[in-house]
Amino acid sequence: MQSTFSQKIKTKLDDNLKTFRIYEIIIAIVCIGMPMILRLYDKDMVYPVKVKFLKSGVIIDSASNVFRGSSQAAARMAVEGLYKNAACYCDSIPPVTSNGDSVQVIDKDRWCFRTSISDYAYSTNSYLFGMLLCIAAMLFIFNGAVYFRGQQLLDISHKGKWYNILLGLSLLGVICCPHRDWPHLHYLFAIVFFFGNTLVIGIFHNRKDRIKSIVMATLTAGFLLMTFFNIEGFTLFWGEWFSLAVIAIHFMLEARRAT
Repeated sequence: MQSTFSQKIKTKLDDNLKTFRIYEIIIAIVCIGMPMILRLYDKDMVYPVKVKFLKSGVIIDSASNVFRGSSQAAARMAVEGLYKNAACYCDSIPPVTSNGDSVQVIDKDRWCFRTSISDYAYSTNSYLFGMLLCIAAMLFIFNGAVYFRGQQLLDISHKGKWYNILLGLSLLGVICCPHRDWPHLHYLFAIVFFFGNTLVIGIFHNRKDRIKSIVMATLTAGFLLMTFFNIEGFTLFWGEWFSLAVIAIHFMLEARRAT
């Protein structure tokens, strides 16, 4: 019986098309699950390192969340006072340190999500941010390589071989250029990734799926653009996550359509 089961697994793995479909679904799962994983492991109340204060842009830091003074005890008391009635309050408050100039509390919404996915680069678990985005980036790049090697074997569109690699490289750029240190490069790479996916979904599709693709492309761009309208509770984080969810649905549909 065990040999029969292992034989079935081997047969499925030997099927290049089925493997390709599974791979597309894995990309979708990573895109959808990444923001929630970052949220679950984020226990920081203040930035563990000194960060640049953002006075303008899509993300604007709250001036009331910055406490001046070099006293670690004073910084801790200020943070405890701010969080004692908040939804994000922890019974066991982690150590609060001051950088000698000021301590800055992290802006979070009522569900304790930060204002953007990129802000998780500035946390005690920053390695998790880098790891998850790097996995997603390499999945995009490898997906493009699969198109190079298997377009004739799998009978899939040749167009995927260049745009998936470009999107993966842009995501690596997002990782290497944190938004508080390299804002212009960071947002350039982010725009290439999100709006690049928008163009890919809206342009490269089968004729029979034209309406679905245009709707998904519109949603991908629309969720991001909504963050500019100061909708209460709708931060850049939610615009990014909803856009990633649409991109994930696109990959699932691509996996289903592969013939």
